[in-house]
Amino acid sequence: MTHRSALTLVLASAPLWAAAQPATTRPAAPPAATTQPAATAPAAVIPCPVTGRPIDRHVVTRFRNRWVYCADADALKKFEADPYEYADQVQRQWVLDRPLRVQVRCPVTGRPIDPQVYEGRGETAVFFATPAARDEYRADPARFAAKLAEAYTYQAGCGTCGGDIVPEVSLADDGRVLYFCCRGCRAAFEKDPAAYRAKILAGIAANEAAWRARHPATATAPADRPAPP
Repeated sequence: MTHRSALTLVLASAPLWAAAQPATTRPAAPPAATTQPAATAPAAVIPCPVTGRPIDRHVVTRFRNRWVYCADADALKKFEADPYEYADQVQRQWVLDRPLRVQVRCPVTGRPIDPQVYEGRGETAVFFATPAARDEYRADPARFAAKLAEAYTYQAGCGTCGGDIVPEVSLADDGRVLYFCCRGCRAAFEKDPAAYRAKILAGIAANEAAWRARHPATATAPADRPAPP
């Protein structure tokens, strides 16, 4: 196997929250792990895939439907020239830099997002269901401010196994929407909610606090509040 082929296989196993597979293709039974992953702290040191130095969140590019952060402009150029050269380092960054919040629907249409249709860059980018929805948003962002705030959840991991959530696999629980990676994990929660609820809520609270510390000017009313459609 060539060096490039081996690296490609590594990337192929990376979790892609923005391009999640339909629930029908997911495993029927939940994985064994049942702990909610800890939130990424604002002060966590996330390494640049090229230099190994701490990232600058303003130096960012898009790769395989996920954001990749670099330490500086020179590192960014090297990465974009041959991203597969840094496959292991990118995987490590994605594992360490779990999202603090996840966009679960388009703020214009209310439909699932397309990970290739977005406005802005990095963790504050806004995703849309269609290019037309993006154009409508660009014409008057203030018009969609409330819907945008409601398009996110601070639950960044599956309610039972901690994997990447699929926004369409959700349920209402005590006035809040909880998300899962597959129907099997949702069924596991429904069978014994008390076994998971406290950890889920603790993770949501930690992520929200970390997000507000990182982005103090960002007002959000996340999508884990209303009932799912």
